[in-house]
Amino acid sequence: NSAEREIQTLLDNRTTLLAGISHDLRTPLTRMQLEVALLPPDTPQEQIHSLDHEIDVMNRLVTQTLELARGLGKREQPDMPLADLLGQLVDQHTRDGEPVTLEKGNGCTLRIPSHPLRRILENLVCNALRYSDNQAVSLSVECHEDSAVLHIRDQGPGIPADLRKRVFTPFFRLENSRNTQTGGSGLGLAITRQLCD
Repeated sequence: NSAEREIQTLLDNRTTLLAGISHDLRTPLTRMQLEVALLPPDTPQEQIHSLDHEIDVMNRLVTQTLELARGLGKREQPDMPLADLLGQLVDQHTRDGEPVTLEKGNGCTLRIPSHPLRRILENLVCNALRYSDNQAVSLSVECHEDSAVLHIRDQGPGIPADLRKRVFTPFFRLENSRNTQTGGSGLGLAITRQLCD
């Protein structure tokens, strides 16, 4: 019990620390956004777009770091049937013009915590689209009495076998994905893993 309390205290302290850092970073980022908006009219547009992009990247990093610390609302509701969640997810990507499909089964009525699973699936599907150059991504589900198995199939190059554990480490990125335009921040799979756990 004592060890459990100490671990919980450490986790709470981590969340508080990261929340404080997040807050402290957001203030100068907001000021930077204001400064960019007030640049003279003759400022080259490429420079403005570049600054906007860097501020967006920093904002995403701050947000993802804080979400990782907080565990991304694992207890958030509402629960909903798995088939409904998958249908909504695929419909959204279809509306966005992205080639995501759902292999229709018998309709899985198993109720699941929709918020964390939606975050997990969004992360995996977006990665699949990004690293396969927007080729088709297929979702399917095997539904059992009290469990379900989800499959996400893509056309990407895959992750080398020797790096499959490391990609779940916060801020780790594959060597060929260092570009923040394509490679992300290195937090997506760490957040996904934490939510799955």
